[in-house]
Amino acid sequence: MTIPASSPIPTQNVSYVIAKISNTPAAIKFLPKINLHKSSEIKIEIEKLRSELENFILSEQAKNKPISFLKTEFEPMSAAKARQLGYEVVRERKLGHGTIYIYGQAHRPLIRLPENEWAHRVVNSQLSILDELIARGIKHIFVEGLDEDYPPDHPVVKEQRNILKSMYAAHKTGDPILKEHIVKGCLGVHIYQSLHTDVFLHKTITTELTTKHMLEDKTATNLGSLTAILKKHFPEREQSAMTFIMKFLKIQKDLDVGLIFGCMHEAENFAKFLTPDCSPAVFYKKIDKLSKPNH
Repeated sequence: MTIPASSPIPTQNVSYVIAKISNTPAAIKFLPKINLHKSSEIKIEIEKLRSELENFILSEQAKNKPISFLKTEFEPMSAAKARQLGYEVVRERKLGHGTIYIYGQAHRPLIRLPENEWAHRVVNSQLSILDELIARGIKHIFVEGLDEDYPPDHPVVKEQRNILKSMYAAHKTGDPILKEHIVKGCLGVHIYQSLHTDVFLHKTITTELTTKHMLEDKTATNLGSLTAILKKHFPEREQSAMTFIMKFLKIQKDLDVGLIFGCMHEAENFAKFLTPDCSPAVFYKKIDKLSKPNH
């Protein structure tokens, strides 16, 4: 993973010094040729020092500023704002309990079907989810099917980060390579994680439950029987996902988290697992073939 070189001195620390210097006698004492009894002279020297430091910071930021497509400032989402942005407000939060953003996705089908029957729908859904995640800036996301956590420094994540960042940059210029990668099975949330160094993907199911469901799936003889089996798994998968989320939110208070799950799941089925001691807002957006990505 390539990380842009950092400034020789931390910009945030320098900014703090600049903000505090006029109120810090210790700093004034070390300024050369200052008569501490002459306030006008002190003011001139402080302004000169402030200007020198600000110029240094600006030059260092210009040299090291990475190219970014990402929004960097985020505000807490109110229920009214969520409705305005097209979310279904499934539950309103208790003060200080955070928010769960549920995105109903279309993903690569589990059985072999002609690409022309599903590819456009899946690409549309995944790019729209990517847009939503960028707009919200969520750092902790629980992902359907994951039975292992993927922190930002996971070897797999580190390996794919530069590849997906490059694909995303090409995508912004109109190159279809990222869409082709989505058709192969890449999810919007994977692309989103690659654009950051602090996004954590969480599991939603245990390996034991995954194995159990896979064995049951293999008993299907046709599409109809497979669909019936998958729907039978829904309650276990939903409860499993919420078990992990609730455990996390009881430790990490007042945090926004994401949940990426198939669009056939009802948001209310997740919200019913909320308890008085952990009752975040639940906002849901089904992002299927009717969604239009901003690209």
